[in-house]
Amino acid sequence: MPLSDSPLRALNILVADSSLLNRRILAAMLERRGHSVQLVADSRELLSELLHNVYDVLVMDVTMPHMDGVEVTEAIRSSVTDRVDASIPVIALADAKGEDDRERFIKAGIDGLLIKPVRITTLLQTVRDVMEHKGRQVAPRSESEIARQKDGRMRELDFIFSEFGLDRDDVFSLYALVKESLPREFSALKVAAEEGWLGEVADVAHSLAGSALDIISEGPALVAREMEHAARNGDLQEVRLLYAEMEPQVFRVYAELERLVG
Repeated sequence: MPLSDSPLRALNILVADSSLLNRRILAAMLERRGHSVQLVADSRELLSELLHNVYDVLVMDVTMPHMDGVEVTEAIRSSVTDRVDASIPVIALADAKGEDDRERFIKAGIDGLLIKPVRITTLLQTVRDVMEHKGRQVAPRSESEIARQKDGRMRELDFIFSEFGLDRDDVFSLYALVKESLPREFSALKVAAEEGWLGEVADVAHSLAGSALDIISEGPALVAREMEHAARNGDLQEVRLLYAEMEPQVFRVYAELERLVG
């Protein structure tokens, strides 16, 4: 099925995975695209969340402590309380062997199955497909909501002051540091992505994601984390797609830094 170019509205997504790393990666990929994400580590937490909060879609690993994905889905679908959305769209994540159980997953009420590692483009298209199949709204509600999904802007100073405990002098020192280092690091990332040096991509992306860049502008740092994950999984195509997405964000940040610190 061809990928849709139209944006999704901002969704409230519940992600369940026993791996802390996987949860963080999924959250980074989804939050960078404007979605709200709640993370849980096992089936008990998952069912408790659905009992107390409303979500647009559930994304879960099929292998979790206490109950597996099939058992969880059967419990959701058979729920008789109005407090649980028994028809919530459910997307299951599985390893390569999961393809053999596709019919069992569908019979249990799982709406979509993805084989790990998962590309964000594939995940979002699957979210769109299962929501449309169930008659759920997928289009953004307003132009302002679309705009909020386009990240890469500099963080507000007041946010940096409160969240990171920095004062104005500290922040402007960071601005100068990032302005000096960003062209060099991003140039190295570009060469590595073009040449297909995935180890180098992973190292540079990791450095960018954990640098002062993350303090002053969340968007490019989140893309860098996703790029590191793609590189370590050997996915050069995804690395290059992410680089193309990251490039205008970095240029925007650098232009703003030039304006602020000269």
